[in-house]
Amino acid sequence: MAKIQRVTTVVSQGYRMKVMMTQHIFKVCIFLFAAFTMSLIAQQNVSKNTMSFHHVSVEQGLSQSTVYASLQGKRGFMWFGTADGLNKYDGYTFTIYRNHQSNPHSLSNNFVQALHEDKAGTLWVGTRDGGLNRFDGAAETFTAYKYDPTNATSLSNNYVSSICEDSSGALWIGTEGGGVNTLNRQTGTFTAYKHDEANPQSLSHNVVFAVRQTRDGMLWIGTQGGIDRFNPRTRAFQHFRRNNYAASLAGDTVRVLFEDSKGILWAGTEGSGLSAFNPKTQTWTTYRNELKNPASLGNNWIRVIYEDANGTLWIGTLGGGLHIFNRGADDPARGTFTRIVNNPNNSRSIGGGGNIRYGIEHVPPS
Repeated sequence: MAKIQRVTTVVSQGYRMKVMMTQHIFKVCIFLFAAFTMSLIAQQNVSKNTMSFHHVSVEQGLSQSTVYASLQGKRGFMWFGTADGLNKYDGYTFTIYRNHQSNPHSLSNNFVQALHEDKAGTLWVGTRDGGLNRFDGAAETFTAYKYDPTNATSLSNNYVSSICEDSSGALWIGTEGGGVNTLNRQTGTFTAYKHDEANPQSLSHNVVFAVRQTRDGMLWIGTQGGIDRFNPRTRAFQHFRRNNYAASLAGDTVRVLFEDSKGILWAGTEGSGLSAFNPKTQTWTTYRNELKNPASLGNNWIRVIYEDANGTLWIGTLGGGLHIFNRGADDPARGTFTRIVNNPNNSRSIGGGGNIRYGIEHVPPS
């Protein structure tokens, strides 16, 4: 059995989880940033003047203050991927999973940067240089899938950046250097899609940061060379890149992809702003920081995009705080932003300065 660390004694965990969810019924979202940032956002009053945050970090048992991935599972637990292990949170205590060299069924690597729970309730964990892990919740053990240079059907790269399950149940694994893979769960083998200089319909770049399926069945892949739209029927990639046209993609290093309830695909870039793709018009709308416009983005480095149960779109940035997107009446891809930044005189404001402090923050329901 994998060795785990419990930061405090957990008594009647299932009961406590029920109480926690009853008292706090909230939708959660993690705002992940590269420097000093990470926040958990719950169901809230969207007025920035009445919003209050509760901070949870290493002092409360989180294994490490750098959080790269999160999700809320079907059983209600919150899972956090950090640079020092995988954390399970029941609202009161953390259970921490780490690698133990003497135990082949422990987590393969402590640097966790991607999480996904599939339709069957199985948790998949992507690590940096440790490949992909499947977690058995009953036995609390991990099965690792790693790159093997002698096996063409192994995972193509051990830096797993994104995990996505499509409508057919296929698991897509984005890697930083090996393109994107699909996993055959019955055989444990992978099929890799990589960039091919001789094939213009191949993946545009082998460094993949995000994979997302939209409601029309297409797979969208954010890479270091723009966005690719993969058609499962033709097995071909269509490329979207930044060009000189105003209606093009904001930038070619795409870190985040998200489809909202209106069918708009949002793409967050590294330093070039935010783009919204309207499938009806097949056009992009780009948003960037404008120094003299407080209703613009606070920073062009986008780290997370999330839509809550009320249809409010949240945008997390590196150095520019948290944003609420105010949609226009005529076009759901057009609008302005309300910025939420740290108030040093208010201990219940969002953490950090321009960056949200690493940790977990939840907005109590009003």
